[in-house]
Amino acid sequence: MQLRPLSELRVPAPKPDKTYQIVISNGLSPEAIHHNVPILLPALLDALSRLDISVGTPLVAPNGRVKLAEAVGEALQPKIVLMIIGERPGGDYASSRSLSA
Repeated sequence: MQLRPLSELRVPAPKPDKTYQIVISNGLSPEAIHHNVPILLPALLDALSRLDISVGTPLVAPNGRVKLAEAVGEALQPKIVLMIIGERPGGDYASSRSLSA
């Protein structure tokens, strides 16, 4: 699966059959995304597929925040927007590998 920045995507017509829309953002810790997403995303997509839950193409939003979920929800109209964001749980945020979902 290839991830593309949100700015490179053309917003498709809303598809009401898509239950989940995943948005990935480096947030305050790019290291967390680079470290965790290559393992997390395939496992998440596999689990949702096994549960017969439809998922739109995952989006990448550099420097995104939780509020972006509202715009994605309005544009694509999934039932659930799942934001995966690199987080800053302590003083050394540059090397943090914590995610928030």
